[in-house]
Amino acid sequence: MTICSWIKVRETGTDKHGQMRQPIVMKGGLKEWEFALYVYDSLQPGILVWGCKTDGGDTWGGNLGNEWHYQCGTYSIKDGMKLYLDGTEKVVAQGDNVGDPCAEGNRPIFIAHREDGQ
Repeated sequence: MTICSWIKVRETGTDKHGQMRQPIVMKGGLKEWEFALYVYDSLQPGILVWGCKTDGGDTWGGNLGNEWHYQCGTYSIKDGMKLYLDGTEKVVAQGDNVGDPCAEGNRPIFIAHREDGQ
């Protein structure tokens, strides 16, 4: 699976949900979380995968600053999670395989928010 998006972070930490990250592109909903590209309040890009037989995985790295970047996250059972910036083959963050293939839920894809308001 590959998820990519152009992103320019203007500001972080402006909400009150208590998590230190903001969704860029994500799929899932309550008890049906699947995957997400995130930006953390530290301006690090991240990818998170849920819905597998384990609890899921989360990885982040790099720095987005306040310029435009092309952020891509990949996940496969063989290679785990990898995060890339700006179309290069350099991996800025990597996480282990989180188990079996991730579940396919019935929730839609969201851009810049989650179904629960985050």
